[in-house]
Amino acid sequence: MEGSPNIRLRRARLGKMWPMNLAARNIGVDERTYMRWEQGRQRPQLSTLKNLCEVFGMTAEELGFGYLVRVKEEPNASQILEGYELDEIAIEILKATDHGRNIPGVRKNEDVRSLSDESKQ
Repeated sequence: MEGSPNIRLRRARLGKMWPMNLAARNIGVDERTYMRWEQGRQRPQLSTLKNLCEVFGMTAEELGFGYLVRVKEEPNASQILEGYELDEIAIEILKATDHGRNIPGVRKNEDVRSLSDESKQ
C-alpha cells in the first residue's frame, strides 16, 4: 500500500520530542513498522491503533488514521429504492419481509392484513 506521508503522526511524535525508535518502543512495535506508518506505506492494525492513540493521548483522527475507524452507515431500504418506481410485486415483497418500513406507500404487515380483510367483505 503506497500512500502519502502521515504528517499528523509525524507532528505528534515531534511534539513529544521523541525520536522514531522511542515512539516505536512506547507503542510496542518495531521501528521499521512505525517508520512505514509515518511514510504512509503501511497502516496499523486496529488493536495497535488503540495503543498508538493511548500512547500519544490523541484520537485516531488526530493521528491521521480516522479512515480506519469510521463506521460506514448502511443505507436503509428507502435510500436504496429512492428514485425507483415500485411495482405491486416489489411492494408485496417489502410488506411481507418488513423491509419496507419508512418507504412512502408501503404499509406494515398488520395494515396490509386489515386492508385485505376489508376487501374480502
